Amino acid sequence: MRRTALAAAAILTLSLTAFTITVAAQQREAQVALSEEAVAAGARPAGSHNLKSRLHRADAGLFSFPTSTAWQGNEANIRGTLEFPGNATGRVPLVVVVPGADGIDAAEKGWASYWHSQGYATFLLDYVAPRRVGSGSRNIPHAPADVADALKVLATHPRIDTGKVAVQGLSNGAAMTLGSSALLRAQARRIGVQPKAYIMLYGGCQQDLAVGKISDAAYLFLVGDEDTLTPAGRCTATQEAIAEHGRDARTVVLAGAYHGFDGNDYKDFQDRRFGHVIVQPNRAARNEARVEAGALLNRVFAGS
Repeated sequence: MRRTALAAAAILTLSLTAFTITVAAQQREAQVALSEEAVAAGARPAGSHNLKSRLHRADAGLFSFPTSTAWQGNEANIRGTLEFPGNATGRVPLVVVVPGADGIDAAEKGWASYWHSQGYATFLLDYVAPRRVGSGSRNIPHAPADVADALKVLATHPRIDTGKVAVQGLSNGAAMTLGSSALLRAQARRIGVQPKAYIMLYGGCQQDLAVGKISDAAYLFLVGDEDTLTPAGRCTATQEAIAEHGRDARTVVLAGAYHGFDGNDYKDFQDRRFGHVIVQPNRAARNEARVEAGALLNRVFAGS
């Protein structure tokens, strides 16, 4: 009896195991079928967002790329939008636009439109949304490596002239832009491109900077004389330190302009660190800033 019971138990165990394996196999087949249907419908695996590590001639629009840094322990594929000027032929120069802490908004889009009108391609770098940082958050990403990682991928695009590349940042993005300069110089072989110019709008002036390690490029600071969040004096001091190391550096102080002069937002608030802060559009200052930035790129790209 005992042997019969043991044999029956063994047969039951084998039957249950076989059933479990069959069900698992069926579930896997169903998942594969669903994935194939999703791919056929044009969907992509969750989190990929059209992930690219190399670009082809027809590539443009929104795509993600691998990043080499994690912000506060959270890894994310960063994304951006690549656009070319209308009727462009051959290889074109590129401006990477790094937005402020609120992400891509009217100011960044306005700059992209301006650069397109001047014959430049643009890449609007979105380092905020993929990290799920809400508007107004104090948990602001500051990852200059995002700029380097973006350029590593962008440099593979056949339509981009890698000898004519600039990086432009707004507010927190300006700090990332200036911070990326030393990183890009140190990792020149890995990245494959060295920007000819760095343009900082109302930002990048409050950080410690190893001036001797930054790239041999042109540096332009654009700041309003009414800006209390990024005081013009600090930008001038940073620019002078860069110039003392033999770099091409200049500060343009825009009369009557506050923080965010090139956008559409109006804000008036008290900050614990900076006191009374005003964010306010100023069309005259915006236009002057565009003229100055455009003249810089015309100069540094000439003959490249």
